[in-house]
Amino acid sequence: KTEKKRTVVSGRGGEVLVEIDWDHSSPRLVYRGEKKRKLKEWIPLKENKSFRQIKYLEKKYRWTARDECVVLEPAEKPGYPYAVCRDGEGGSILLEVFQEALDIAGLLEMCVVGVVAMQSGKKLGDEDDTSTDEAVGSIGALIGTLIAFNA
Repeated sequence: KTEKKRTVVSGRGGEVLVEIDWDHSSPRLVYRGEKKRKLKEWIPLKENKSFRQIKYLEKKYRWTARDECVVLEPAEKPGYPYAVCRDGEGGSILLEVFQEALDIAGLLEMCVVGVVAMQSGKKLGDEDDTSTDEAVGSIGALIGTLIAFNA
């Protein structure tokens, strides 16, 4: 459920998985009831803004640009995709998650939350001051920069 200033992602049973408060220059996120923190700290831009990183169960994963998509891969195995996100038809976003990711409890949720944040059309708080939401129109444009996002 997305409102202008808030996005909530719920599980099957209605439990809140994540709540994102967009009403800040650096949006705030609460994941599964954990302490509120800045979204840019949960999925930060790394190494010359070439990828976003998520740490989960003491392992690091990267959302990295590949061709016409964004790929989630383990940091210790670059080039070995766990999930692929790309533009779908009619403005939809497709998220393909591979079995190895599904075998890690909770990683599917992290993938979904990452895609929701990156495709929200809102800044995550760590983009260049010069970037604008209009500068990026689709996941294809998102790929080269991973800086500003627009669904």
